[in-house]
Amino acid sequence: MTLGMIWTIILRFAIQDISVEETSAKEGLLLWCQRKTAPYRNVNVQNFHCSWKDGLAFCALIHRHRRDLIIYSKLNKFLEWIRRTTPWLENRTTETTMAAMRKKQEDYCDYRCMHKPPKVQEKCQLEISFNTLQTKLHIKNSLLVQEGHLN
Repeated sequence: MTLGMIWTIILRFAIQDISVEETSAKEGLLLWCQRKTAPYRNVNVQNFHCSWKDGLAFCALIHRHRRDLIIYSKLNKFLEWIRRTTPWLENRTTETTMAAMRKKQEDYCDYRCMHKPPKVQEKCQLEISFNTLQTKLHIKNSLLVQEGHLN
């Protein structure tokens, strides 16, 4: 949601009226994003809406320019796990036999004990990386303002 808001602000106020050689700024920004993310597996930027929903394109842009901030190969594994696990978690069918209910309970216990803890740890690592990036950018911007580079 935040990323969508940022794109809306950029498109609406910053580049809406810019045009170079019959290409609007929006089209130019989209083309730039497509070129920068082209080498990345599972990233296919087609627009500023659906192409950004899973966050992979945004992470690819960050990784393309600052490889030290994101371990991109781990993101693919994490997203694949989410894609595999989500349908199972969303299965809300009611079982009719006691054996089927026990099986469902065993599967859920297996998920809680075996699958979820490593993913929670990976999520925490992603949050730490994101917060580190935010802090570094904030410090860099503060230093630029203090040195008189930005007003």
